[in-house]
Amino acid sequence: MKTIVTFSSIILIFLLTTTGLRAAGTYSASLKAGDDAAGANNYDAAITEFESALGQATNPTEKALALGKKAMMLAAKQDYQAAKTAAEDALNTSGAIQPVAEVTALEALATCQMKLDENYPEALVTLDRAAALSGVDWAKPSIMMKRGDCQRQTADFSGAIASYEAVLAMPEVSPGFQGVAWLNIGLTHQYNLLDKAKAREAYAKAVALNPGLQGEVDGHLAKLP
Repeated sequence: MKTIVTFSSIILIFLLTTTGLRAAGTYSASLKAGDDAAGANNYDAAITEFESALGQATNPTEKALALGKKAMMLAAKQDYQAAKTAAEDALNTSGAIQPVAEVTALEALATCQMKLDENYPEALVTLDRAAALSGVDWAKPSIMMKRGDCQRQTADFSGAIASYEAVLAMPEVSPGFQGVAWLNIGLTHQYNLLDKAKAREAYAKAVALNPGLQGEVDGHLAKLP
């Protein structure tokens, strides 16, 4: 049900304008190429570019960011063990790292804690640590979506809905991503809270915002009496 969502262009702009990393040169070029490949779902090419950036990193933040991005791509490929190792390596980088690198590694680690370890309470702690970082508002929609998924797994259904609704309240969240939040609200109402009416209402909003969800929604609606 869960999809890794990338914010490649936002991350790149943030890097070049606010983190103090190099705005030009081979590291930035490799990082951008990796982001572009990730945006095209070409995960192997993205990993290659992020590994190239890692080899050219000159400070802890650059190193940790390249490792974190690599971890995200490995998770997208469902190679969760390798992704977890890369994320932990990023977080254990010697020297202070800036929030842009830390939040990327933490989100990747949380994904692995959910998918590999099935340790949802631990993943919640990791996600809350990521959300508490300053200057990472661009990452919070994805973090809160994963937080809601963890809460569903721990039977905190009202908390899950609150997390999904928090995504809807965030500025500059795309309609497609809002649609996924409504889909997850519908799933929670249908399968966990057994509220058919609210499930139908949420599904309708999901499809209105993200028509690509129609097939999945139809499958769930077919299970409603």
